[in-house]
Amino acid sequence: REEALSAHNIIGFQGLNLVRYMIDFTDNQMYEIPDSLSIDTTEFIPIKCKYYRNVLWVYPRINGMEYECIFDTGNGAAAFLLQDEQRVDNPGEKDYVFEGSFGQAIGGHTDKRTFVYANHENLSLVGVDKDTEVLYVKSVSNNNMGLKAISKYDWIISSMGGNLKMYARPHTTDVVKPFEAPAYRVSTADGTLKILNRLIDGNEKYKVGDQIISVNGEKITEENICHYYELLTENKDWSGFEIEVK
Repeated sequence: REEALSAHNIIGFQGLNLVRYMIDFTDNQMYEIPDSLSIDTTEFIPIKCKYYRNVLWVYPRINGMEYECIFDTGNGAAAFLLQDEQRVDNPGEKDYVFEGSFGQAIGGHTDKRTFVYANHENLSLVGVDKDTEVLYVKSVSNNNMGLKAISKYDWIISSMGGNLKMYARPHTTDVVKPFEAPAYRVSTADGTLKILNRLIDGNEKYKVGDQIISVNGEKITEENICHYYELLTENKDWSGFEIEVK
């Protein structure tokens, strides 16, 4: 379903001149609805929304609480990125707790200390309950609804005459992939291979910010840094690697 957007080179709705769009994950396509055609919303439900400062905002409910979220099709990493200091300080028994930085989205930088990954939160947007993942952080500029959550629905977006309306149609089935918590995530943001964040489970070997200088005896260079970034990202368990850091 995510390919419906990537195939059309759509990276997000920030700053987009909205007219009338269909985002159809069911049929894996996105297109502008011509003015000559009427919009058939028979199977769709109108949702609360706004268009402010060149950004689309929606109002889903997570575990019964309404959140104001940026509608961010350019965020493919997280279904939801939400600020909730209490949840981070008091994670649930099944939550995964990470130390470090999650990254950046339209909403801004996340907190660079601790964040919590919850795998089975209740999402309600059009009166239909769905299972969703959520990243809870202590501080973020704006809450964010990403592509993993957006792709659970088909969408009609219309701003004809300056009057924004959004409609959503939930899918009858969702493909829920089991979450495998990576022990570490790496980044190449400054041209070096560094630990971006780590899972707090009592088995931490490397620290956030450690620079990886070799893997299995091979030094990290400008030529091979992308290869080792992909290798370490694809492998959730690093126990089979000999990693040297500084």
